[in-house]
Amino acid sequence: MNIFTARFKKYLTSQKLIGKKLSANSIKNYLSDVRHFFRWLEENKKRKTSITIADFTPVSFQAYKNSLSRQHIPDTTLCRRLASLRKFGQFLVQANFLGTDPAAKLTNPKAKHLDPELLQQFKTYLKSQKLAKTTIKNYLADIKQFTQWSHNKS
Repeated sequence: MNIFTARFKKYLTSQKLIGKKLSANSIKNYLSDVRHFFRWLEENKKRKTSITIADFTPVSFQAYKNSLSRQHIPDTTLCRRLASLRKFGQFLVQANFLGTDPAAKLTNPKAKHLDPELLQQFKTYLKSQKLAKTTIKNYLADIKQFTQWSHNKS
């Protein structure tokens, strides 16, 4: 665990003390997503040195987002990873590592065009078939993921 990960974990844990309730699972996900970013940074750096504060720039955060977008991962995963980076950017400022947040302008991708009325009709149909709530949720997630995939292919 590098200094940034260790201090970020401490920062996330301290959020509980000031009334911002983060579950153990949320903290684990934040750390996992930030470690994923670190691995990407290490693989994509031009020089083969350890990660330094100089690597945390708006350009590197945006390049990471672009890399994730090209991987065709589900929007939910992409948005969670970007939210983790925004939280990490806030930490970098609050811990006085940086003066400005490198993730401040990092936005989630725009929603794909999926007809909400058609999706609701399909959900109603699935309910009429007496399917379990988790099965319906999975069907709808699959449709959304397919829509994202087809949008990226066009």
